[in-house]
Amino acid sequence: MSKNNSHVLPTKYPLITSFPRHANIFSILQNDELILGWFFENYISLQINKISDLKLDFHIGYDSITILKYCPFIIYDLQDRVLIDLAYSDILDYFIDKIDQDIYLYFMVDKFYISNYRQEYGKKHIYHDILIYGYDKEKQVFYGADFFKGKYSQELISNDELRNGYLALNIIIKEDWLNGVVELKPSNTRVYDLNIHKIRRNITEYLDSKNPTIHNELLFCYMTDDYYIYGLSIYHILNKYINNIIDNNNDKYNVDIKLFHVLYDHKKMMTMLAKYLQYEKYFKNEINYVILFDDLLKKTMILRNKLLKYNEKKDKNILLSSINILIDIQSTEEYLLEKFIIDIDEKKSISHEFSSSESQVVLLGSDNETKGDWITKYGKKGFDICCVGKSHPKEIEMVIRYDFRYCNEYDTFDKRACQSLLDKNRISASFVGVPNNVIEIEIKTLNDNQIVSIYFLDWYRGNAPLLINAEDASSGKVFHSLSLEDCGNGTYLRYRVSGHVLFKILPGKEDTSAFFTGIFVD
Repeated sequence: MSKNNSHVLPTKYPLITSFPRHANIFSILQNDELILGWFFENYISLQINKISDLKLDFHIGYDSITILKYCPFIIYDLQDRVLIDLAYSDILDYFIDKIDQDIYLYFMVDKFYISNYRQEYGKKHIYHDILIYGYDKEKQVFYGADFFKGKYSQELISNDELRNGYLALNIIIKEDWLNGVVELKPSNTRVYDLNIHKIRRNITEYLDSKNPTIHNELLFCYMTDDYYIYGLSIYHILNKYINNIIDNNNDKYNVDIKLFHVLYDHKKMMTMLAKYLQYEKYFKNEINYVILFDDLLKKTMILRNKLLKYNEKKDKNILLSSINILIDIQSTEEYLLEKFIIDIDEKKSISHEFSSSESQVVLLGSDNETKGDWITKYGKKGFDICCVGKSHPKEIEMVIRYDFRYCNEYDTFDKRACQSLLDKNRISASFVGVPNNVIEIEIKTLNDNQIVSIYFLDWYRGNAPLLINAEDASSGKVFHSLSLEDCGNGTYLRYRVSGHVLFKILPGKEDTSAFFTGIFVD
């Protein structure tokens, strides 16, 4: 039993509040500005479904688990309800034990039993996910976060109500689509190197209304063009939606404000991205994008508020003026983003004042024996392993330019997969380029003769040859070129590196993709 009378884990009111899956992870991680780059990369694209009730969302998947499971800053674990019941006579003791271990809890409850859900309490059995992040024994309450009042909020929930709301799902287990209690704990990875190439590509695809699924490592099912529309084309659907309300001449029909709140959240993210890139001097010109995107954000807020007013007044003139605002938002955003991507300096990622050493790369050898057991042999100074974690050493500046990360298998027993430093679980994942594209690893050393090893793993043993070139980053002079015909068992290539160099990983045959799993510094 816990000796603490109370314990509340840190949270912050989230930047994005459209859906619980976004709000919860933001509320946990938004305290740390060092990791905002991950959010910027993954919250650019939008999607809307063509069929049935419209649902606009960020293109990050509808599965609440995926974003939590594969976020590099969260340690994810899932506990079975039956096993919890066997270990604890009172579910509240389990909640308290985990919170005392600095673990956030995410699970399903029945709103019928919890008075914080004003509309459903004592009236309707509606099952919903909730985040629990603290307790107070004296007050006999837990701290929870969900859409209690129609919008995301953080409130105190009585012990008895939380217990009853949780236990109701033990009886109707089929409604528990989380399949138990999700335990979430911030990892020790506190720095994220912004992939400016990925941001530029995502914005380009947004402008072109392209399906970005292939580049999104958080999606594990392909979201087809048959069911979804992407990027700027979502405005056409929203415009048509408002016009349909006008044409139907039905005063009882309310506008779904959620659609336009997602739009507002998207502009908040773009404004934050502009602020970050401008502060970090990623733009080649002196245009104040922060002011321009902030104006766009204000227009979106005006649109949302107008539609809220329509739901109250049912004045169709409000809808007509809203269409004009929506068209203005679309054209303004298109203009700004076109200038935005032209102005982004992708080469800014590496400081050119870091080293004056003469560039050199020497291949020292290969290793086909270690496989995923890297911890005792590689990466003593630093590493960057796809979907496992990163720790960049002070002696090296390093930027990886790739198209997407792909997780082949999470928590596998296959020894070719890299071990996690935290729990020794094995994860098979790769940095990947789209077919025929090049992956680049740009390195600048502080000291001469750094040892750098790159791990290549063809997980499915698909006979995918690679060409690895090591070049001078400034002149393009090739120091070493190697054709890797087979890495199905996992191959490390070990180099001695000095100065400012560029590794280029290319597919070895047409219409295949370049890939690698991790890079290690010793």
